[in-house]
Amino acid sequence: MDSEGIAALAAAVVAGVAIPASMLVGRWQMKAALRTAEATSEAGLAQADSAYRAALDAVRAEANAAHLQWRRGIQRDAYASFLLAANRVQELGERFVRDSESGLTPETVRAGKDGLDDALVSLKAAQTVIELKGLTTWPPLQRG
Repeated sequence: MDSEGIAALAAAVVAGVAIPASMLVGRWQMKAALRTAEATSEAGLAQADSAYRAALDAVRAEANAAHLQWRRGIQRDAYASFLLAANRVQELGERFVRDSESGLTPETVRAGKDGLDDALVSLKAAQTVIELKGLTTWPPLQRG
């Protein structure tokens, strides 16, 4: 065999070894790239899930704070109405006592009783609102 034949045979042997080796290296690189892509995908999904949960937690916290503020407003209004009605009953009762010291007539008794009855109806209505709202603890509990 001449040198050209030997060179051709050597080239064929090198090509026979190099082609499967490069295919093997390419396959390893492909597997590594797929593993990297999978890891990146999992990390992205984990980050997206974390961001989603954080957003949900923020919305829940905001909704809870808004609900608590709304509830406190209702409590404040209900208690204010009750206290105003109680003060009105007290004022009318004191006025009736003062008027009775100067002498009572059937008209003043009837007028005083009617005024007290109206004030007591308002007081009972305010009490009912407190009971219906479940606000029967007085004074209102101060919770964080």
